[in-house]
Amino acid sequence: IFFVIDILINFRTTYVNKNDEVVSKPGKIAIHYFKGWFLIDLVAAVPFDLLTTLIGLLKTARLLRLVRVARKLDRYSEFGAAVLFLLMCTFVLIAHWLACIWYAIGNMERPHLKEDNIVYQTTAGWLDNLGTQLHKPYINSNSCALMYASIFGNVSAIIQRLYSGTARYHTQMLRVKEFIRFHQIPTPLKQRLEEYFQHAWSYTNGIDMNMVLKGFPECLQADICLHLNRTLLQNCPALSNASQGCLRMLSMRFKTTHAPPGDTLVHTGDLLPALYFITRGSIEILQNNVVVAVLGKGDVFGEIMSYDVRMGKSSATVRALTYCDLHKIGRADLLEVLDSYPEFKESFWNNLDITYSL
Repeated sequence: IFFVIDILINFRTTYVNKNDEVVSKPGKIAIHYFKGWFLIDLVAAVPFDLLTTLIGLLKTARLLRLVRVARKLDRYSEFGAAVLFLLMCTFVLIAHWLACIWYAIGNMERPHLKEDNIVYQTTAGWLDNLGTQLHKPYINSNSCALMYASIFGNVSAIIQRLYSGTARYHTQMLRVKEFIRFHQIPTPLKQRLEEYFQHAWSYTNGIDMNMVLKGFPECLQADICLHLNRTLLQNCPALSNASQGCLRMLSMRFKTTHAPPGDTLVHTGDLLPALYFITRGSIEILQNNVVVAVLGKGDVFGEIMSYDVRMGKSSATVRALTYCDLHKIGRADLLEVLDSYPEFKESFWNNLDITYSL
């Protein structure tokens, strides 16, 4: 019954597509489910034991659901209590299977006597002898003592090694909450802080790339930055004529920004110290709370920069519609690169198409 209910629920459960958009249309959800786990779920929901005992082995198809369950439980893996509970359930299941196997082996190997067409089971099997020596009936002997000792003896070390990242997450999250409490941050801003921290952590796994890069020599840093910014460097027309040295210098000055839905990137009246390149997601441009433009992958927003023109102020608000990845380069960094490669400067501004000038 629960399997059937689960199938019905899956037909009404939204999912996130390749564009990081939440799909809520029933038709698309059904197609997505049909292409995925529907067949396995359907086989697992058929009550074979009520139909016939001859095909009872097909019930093992339900074990395939364990893969799906394990995948869904990843979201709870950051909680130590949940991990310990799952380990306990796994140990109980293994113990049950081993007990069944040992009982079957012992029962099959026990000698049987046949008198007057009646089969009598003797107590001369090797398990009986072992039970006699240990002064315990073999049925009650614990065949998994060794397994429990080896696993439970190291369970704390196992959890600590597997979830050291989770401990760092909770430590950092606690610092954020203490900062919010100490400075009495209002609720709306508090929610934005926590949501941004959770999103940034899930995206970077708590790794500070700037700190990692500082541990390498500058030439290696440039190679790493070339790889990290390769999508932008290869697809942006304004960078097509740049030399390899220019690209290396540019890549080291690009910064990656991640924004969750609803996050405001630029407010009306803010100074414009950077040029933004969208590599994933969608953003909206608002003037007087009215959406005047929606930008997506490949679009650029900001302003034309020059030493002869003062830094401008934004005439609109820029807000993320979906989860977004943006590459931005600061005004001073960009002008420094263009001054270092004057032959590239004119080509860059001529080929740069600023989708929306702020």
